[in-house]
Amino acid sequence: MRTHWINTADDDVSPTAGSNAKGDLDKILDLFIQNLGGTSLLRPVFSSSDQAGKEAYDRYRERMKKLIRVILNGPSTPENLISIVAANLGIFGDDLAAVDALSQIRIDDFLPERQTCLYPGVLLLQRNLFFTNPNPEAATVTITVNTPDNLNFSLTNPRIIQPGTGRSIQFTGTLLKNEQLIFLPGGDCLVNGVRMPTIQSPEAFRFDPGITEFTLNADVGYCQGTFGQTRFDYCLFEKEEITGLGVFDETCFDDSVFVTDDPVADISIAFEQLYPGSFAVVIPWDSPGFTVKFHLRSTLKARLNDFLDQYQGQQDILDALQSAMEIVNGFVDSNTVFDNAQDLMKAISRLDSGLQSSIFKIIVSEAEPVADMFDGMTIDPRRQIRYILEKVKAAGIYAKVTYEKRLTETLAVDDSLIMKGRMHPFTEEQDMQEQNFDIKSIQYPDSGGLKHEMSDNLILCGVFDSTRFDSLNVFA
Repeated sequence: MRTHWINTADDDVSPTAGSNAKGDLDKILDLFIQNLGGTSLLRPVFSSSDQAGKEAYDRYRERMKKLIRVILNGPSTPENLISIVAANLGIFGDDLAAVDALSQIRIDDFLPERQTCLYPGVLLLQRNLFFTNPNPEAATVTITVNTPDNLNFSLTNPRIIQPGTGRSIQFTGTLLKNEQLIFLPGGDCLVNGVRMPTIQSPEAFRFDPGITEFTLNADVGYCQGTFGQTRFDYCLFEKEEITGLGVFDETCFDDSVFVTDDPVADISIAFEQLYPGSFAVVIPWDSPGFTVKFHLRSTLKARLNDFLDQYQGQQDILDALQSAMEIVNGFVDSNTVFDNAQDLMKAISRLDSGLQSSIFKIIVSEAEPVADMFDGMTIDPRRQIRYILEKVKAAGIYAKVTYEKRLTETLAVDDSLIMKGRMHPFTEEQDMQEQNFDIKSIQYPDSGGLKHEMSDNLILCGVFDSTRFDSLNVFA
């Protein structure tokens, strides 16, 4: 294959050749894609008779060169594999529509599958609980703790502890009977559906590959209330009153309570099990403008108005947005059916690249499929992707193709709000000006003076000593 063949070939097709006929440029590209087992869906949509058609041909050739370069570099890498899958669906180029459609195709490594391990009737400080992580790497898990209806005491500061690693995660608060605590992978927790913070060990809580022992621990009493962290209906505001469980050689038994023999919770651990040596290509069934024809829903107008409200006060941006919205709203009102997104991209072309990307995502999200562009074709390109994966993947690797289709339904819902109020009796409002009052206290002496009748009494009491002598001596 010589480069100048692409640079000089045209793509003109005779009008009598049929709608599926291809020109020289498409046939050259077919040589590469058909080598992988696919079929190129690139068809001539323009004519080279005018200047605009020649410019379109130039852009078309550049896209072909980029795509052929991807094929020559090897399609077995995730990025190149996505490009090949997209090209087989007619998604190519670097404009907004192609970039957005390409971003919807993804590769999920290891085919993660949700698994759940159940631990019913767990005791406090039970030491024979083991979790087996079959993955080759550490697993972040979701731990659910459900308390039974016969729990006759509170679990304060419930926590999951790994004795072997020292990792732990704790909810600062109190659980009563018939309540649920969920430790989330991100570090937070849900208490009866309400998100609350947690306290973790310095090393993030996770389960290493293999078998790991864990245990459930809690205190007895009530913790101290902290705004945004604890539930105020089960806490104390002045100071906490908590008594820990007695653990041999770890706590003082005179300051502890002994563990109960009754189950206090049912525990379940959910995690993603990985399968090494496997991957899945996830492809949207509907790619507006590439695999399906579409029209725009009427709800697009409201979403565009909400987007416009974000730029109030920025007149230059508002003018450009309003001009683009008038064109797009015209498409909505006329219920225009599109087989590509060129007219939509042209409508928002005056906006800067950041605004174009944001508003185009809104428009595409409101695109409703009308007809499948592969209907009537002898070969459905979607069915060829599996063959392409088998062709390019490494030996011993398991590959799976998954298609996602979004189903939407518009339902008419009537909502009503009835408000009843009652006026308080004898309620009256009056306008009143404020008055300033100066209060002074002045004491004036009496001109005649004040007379007080006073009498004082002095009462003396005591003991008098006397001395008697039998002699005749007399003291003068």
